[in-house]
Amino acid sequence: MHNKPILAQPWHQVHFVIKLSHHLNFCQIDENNAMLSDENVGEIVGNEDYERMALTPDSKSQIIANFKVHASDTGSPEVQVAVLTERISYLTEHFRVHRKDHASRRGLLTMVSKRKRLLEYLKRHNADRYKQVIDRLGIRK
Repeated sequence: MHNKPILAQPWHQVHFVIKLSHHLNFCQIDENNAMLSDENVGEIVGNEDYERMALTPDSKSQIIANFKVHASDTGSPEVQVAVLTERISYLTEHFRVHRKDHASRRGLLTMVSKRKRLLEYLKRHNADRYKQVIDRLGIRK
């Protein structure tokens, strides 16, 4: 056996490990076995893979503030559709990188069907609000 650490490999293998480390919380090092900061990992892996995060509490509260119907609204169909749309768009981007993530794809299909049901409900009960939501989100033609 060799005493070389697993991560002390040629640069292209370290790049692969760093890309894995972004998702699996491995130690993040570069070709000189130096620890990398989050910014450096983003530069190496590619910022398009690293910058976009799932829905954070701040972004969720901002979406709720933009789509709420009244002051204390958090569960109206408009808010639910807006939050689901943001999560759907995040997962759509996620699948461009991780094509074989079938478990998350199942969750995406669940979210899409739930959004569809909420939009159908909104269309049945208040067509004007339905039109406003789809125009603001740009999800239907």
